[in-house]
Amino acid sequence: MRILFEKALLSVMASVLSALCLLVAYQVFARHLPFVPPLLWTEEVSRGFLIWLVMLGAGYGFLRQEHFLMSAFVDGLSPATKRKVHIVVQLIVMVCGILTLVSGVQFTQRGWGRISFASGLPIVWTYSALIVGGGLIALGAIINLGEMILPGRNKKYVLNGSAGK
Repeated sequence: MRILFEKALLSVMASVLSALCLLVAYQVFARHLPFVPPLLWTEEVSRGFLIWLVMLGAGYGFLRQEHFLMSAFVDGLSPATKRKVHIVVQLIVMVCGILTLVSGVQFTQRGWGRISFASGLPIVWTYSALIVGGGLIALGAIINLGEMILPGRNKKYVLNGSAGK
């Protein structure tokens, strides 16, 4: 399940990154080549893709536990204490993801009905990245917690900080 979810998320991120690169390349060509017409909406849509890419990447990073880690504080602890610390960290990450999701919902509701001038797209398409990113962060923490706590799960995968390496 985890591997399928990671692959799907990677595919979405690769698609967003590809679209972002194409739009930015078009902007560069339009600025420097007189026969390429400049399009106003490309900058705004590129910015939206960047926001989406950051939030999807944050969710992916927390799912794979590839975020920064202050291991100096944990390395000297006993395995049992280290396990407890990792569980507490995942609980904190889950709460932060849920808070990001809830804040994203409130932020998106305030932007509901607003239309972008340059692209003509609803503003909520960029605002909703906070909802998805927060949800992915919380979901990643829940999956990690499940693998740490439930019997028969690969605890070494989660507790050694080398997820997928």
